Amino acid sequence: MSKEKKSSAKLPRVESIDLLRGLTMVLMIFANFGFMDAPWYMRHFYPYDAFFGVTYVDFIFPMFLLLIGISIPLAFRKYDAMPQGRLRLLWHILLRGCSMLFIGVLLINGPDGGRMGDFGLLHGFWNWLGVAPGEGAWATWRVVVMIGIILLFQTIRNEKAPKYLSLLLRLLGAAILIAYMAIFRNSDGGWLTPGWWEIIGLLGWAYMSAGLIYLWLRKYPEMIYLALFAMIALTLVGRAGHLSAIPIVNEYYGFVGGCSIITLLGVGVGVMMLARRGDHKAMLKMTLHFFLLCALCTCLLTPICGLERNPEEFARLKEYSDYCFLFGLNKNVATLGWMFMTGAIFALLWAPFYYLCDIRNSDFILIRWLRELGSVSLTAYLFQFLFFAVLTTIGVGVFRHNPAYMSMWSSALLSVVVTILLCGVTILCKRSGFSLKL
Repeated sequence: MSKEKKSSAKLPRVESIDLLRGLTMVLMIFANFGFMDAPWYMRHFYPYDAFFGVTYVDFIFPMFLLLIGISIPLAFRKYDAMPQGRLRLLWHILLRGCSMLFIGVLLINGPDGGRMGDFGLLHGFWNWLGVAPGEGAWATWRVVVMIGIILLFQTIRNEKAPKYLSLLLRLLGAAILIAYMAIFRNSDGGWLTPGWWEIIGLLGWAYMSAGLIYLWLRKYPEMIYLALFAMIALTLVGRAGHLSAIPIVNEYYGFVGGCSIITLLGVGVGVMMLARRGDHKAMLKMTLHFFLLCALCTCLLTPICGLERNPEEFARLKEYSDYCFLFGLNKNVATLGWMFMTGAIFALLWAPFYYLCDIRNSDFILIRWLRELGSVSLTAYLFQFLFFAVLTTIGVGVFRHNPAYMSMWSSALLSVVVTILLCGVTILCKRSGFSLKL
């Protein structure tokens, strides 16, 4: 084994990446729980297909995509020191990506209690709580599938736990999910369909695409940027309608191409971090250059004046999705300006985090909690689905939308409490040795 491989395998974790991932998870849970009469800037921008309009909520998902990309070169380096490391890495990419797609399909499909079983024994309980039986049955099936997912992907690292406990729980989770899939029916009587794959499914597409590209090109890191431009070109060609003759490509280019653009942008940052490891000054200088590049691209790709003065021309151009992709600023349209603005926001946030965590080695309680949360973000992400499903089964969810019970500010305070609760439970589980891993 070469000295280069040994040193690369022993590189320390970039703690500030975990910190930023933890902060992003906090914002995601807060935004997902929402609160009554939230102001427009606390929700996704509406209308969703607006040519120009974003809020901070619209940058949570792309920040995860970018952080996934950054983590790819940093995490994959350990395979350099392993025998048959390339094959192991290929298996890791495919297994982890397909696991995210699998979870996404389970989450995106809503069960129909009338076709799968409406839990008749609980109807009296739900009537007492004021929960419609159909809604209660739907939520109960969601609890079942979430328990199955959590058990299947859990890992226990606690010396006091029985040796085979984790394996037994995984087998139980697999049995629950197999039974659930066997009887699953949606409101139309159909089976599981991918739909838009849910957030975790989109992350899976991006992870597999960017991971396989990096696996192929990691000896030639400058080619990563060529792959980035190739994905932009693929998305442009698809949005212009030139892929309609190839149905399967036309159906999936948005998942493979669109989601991978931000992730490949992150892979490029991760490659630069590896090249500058241990040199704090070079790291911060690289971050400044990355910010300036992303800010310049955002400005060039989002002309905020000019066209609006010619409404007829603006309306005509807006009809073309490739024009919106190139020059709009919107999350749902997944515009280039939105992607590069995510990169600029990352640089602004990460630089002070890097200074605090990796240069000053600050360890006060908030930084430590966010860092721990960021290292088990999958656990927090799936816990929130279980939590919301349980709330619905007992009727708690209706109160936060009922003006008779609370105002906007008390509802916002409840959202903060729920966010702290979920994050706190996730951190406690990690400290006890329980977490979820793909």
